[in-house]
Amino acid sequence: MPLPSVSMAALRSRDAAALEALRASLSSVGFLHLSDHGIASEVLGALSVARAFFESDEDTKSKVAHPRKGFIPVDGCVNAVRPPHLHEKFSCGRLAESLVDGDPYYAGPSEEAQLYFGDPNKWPDEKDAPGFRA
Repeated sequence: MPLPSVSMAALRSRDAAALEALRASLSSVGFLHLSDHGIASEVLGALSVARAFFESDEDTKSKVAHPRKGFIPVDGCVNAVRPPHLHEKFSCGRLAESLVDGDPYYAGPSEEAQLYFGDPNKWPDEKDAPGFRA
């Protein structure tokens, strides 16, 4: 089954054919290729960089394993979002203090803020995961 393609520019202009293509693709296939979205290629490249990291060997991923920051393997930690046996993930906190200065969610004295944001981020070496941190 071919993947339907819909133009974001056409959707923004409320083009009837594009709106119908969106409805039809999400109703039948459930996915679509969205073109003319304006998302920078550097941002889109993050998906391939992340995929490469998660497809790397366990030794590479385990170098940055941590229960809250860094790589968290399947069954690596329990959280309130989903059971741990359903996913592996890479978790990081704030990247720059200037982005969150004064925001109690990130920097507050609460136990919750410390739980999620108190540990430093762990990043894979550039040689193990080229472009990952960027």
